[in-house]
Amino acid sequence: MELEPSLSAMVGSCNGLVCCLVKGKSSLERDAIYICNPVIEEYVYLPTLTYNKACNGYFYYGFGYHHSTDEYKVVRIYYGEVEVYTLGSGQGWRHKGRTEHRLDYISGVCANGYLHWIQYRKNEIVAFHLADEESRLIPFPPISMIRSYKVVYLQLMFGGYLCAVHMDVGEEDIIVNVWALGKKKKFNRSYDTGEHAFNDFWGWNKKFSIPCAKEE
Repeated sequence: MELEPSLSAMVGSCNGLVCCLVKGKSSLERDAIYICNPVIEEYVYLPTLTYNKACNGYFYYGFGYHHSTDEYKVVRIYYGEVEVYTLGSGQGWRHKGRTEHRLDYISGVCANGYLHWIQYRKNEIVAFHLADEESRLIPFPPISMIRSYKVVYLQLMFGGYLCAVHMDVGEEDIIVNVWALGKKKKFNRSYDTGEHAFNDFWGWNKKFSIPCAKEE
């Protein structure tokens, strides 16, 4: 089919595939998710979610690929409920239980076989493993809390590394710090649970800082 849906937001991209949201057709239909291949201009819709608009909650999404299972997966979190859709499986959305984590930003960042979201107002990152479909908490980089205000968001850069972009806002200037998460040595293992176990194998390194003057 030709590519024609109206883009609402991008969930993520991986190996040439792009996952997007488009607006639902009714007030009770959550934004539809579709996967597209821009090169050949084809797309496929995933089953939409119909929900009770009287409920209060937040929606979060993620899209990624795990090499060990050779699978592409979409994760949808709504009102604390976690669902996973595996492309090509024919199983539809699978319910994976509930999460009490309140996340920041709508879309997760895929790296190291995980989808990552910042936990709202906490110095932690929620990492959802795309193979075993379980969540872990991993620590933030050692960000300075001395100055007045901070903004942190996640990006994928530097050869596939997960990066935390820290905007440190002072009274007169802004300093943008970029931290990259990397392995301390070669190994084939996922994030270990517990901060001490994680720090034995993984580490945050500051790549650079950019001072910026505030506009008058």
